[in-house]
Amino acid sequence: MAASYMEQHLLPDTQAAGRMGEGGGEVRPPLAGPGVLRSNLLKPDTGLKGLSAWATEKGLSEAMALWQGQARGLMSRLNRELDALRGTNTLFRGQDIVTGAQFDATSNPQGPFHSRINEW
Repeated sequence: MAASYMEQHLLPDTQAAGRMGEGGGEVRPPLAGPGVLRSNLLKPDTGLKGLSAWATEKGLSEAMALWQGQARGLMSRLNRELDALRGTNTLFRGQDIVTGAQFDATSNPQGPFHSRINEW
């Protein structure tokens, strides 16, 4: 349940928030789909056009670059957490199967134990 929430909501929403710094607050999906490699030579569109003569442009540009770096770090951590949740699920499922098999192996094939309470 937690893994599906992460896949369906948390990861896409976090990824969208990370993209906000690239378009002046406007979230745009990648043009060619996920996994598109972007060149580090191209400066992302920060939406700060018209502020180039102001000191504010430099500060905002640095803040947006920091935002994008933090968003990438968060996405990396969330993906590791998702992998850990899946691994834990596999481990618990395997343990449940082993425990269930042990109960099946030790169960009495003749049915439950007889008790005088059953005679009432």
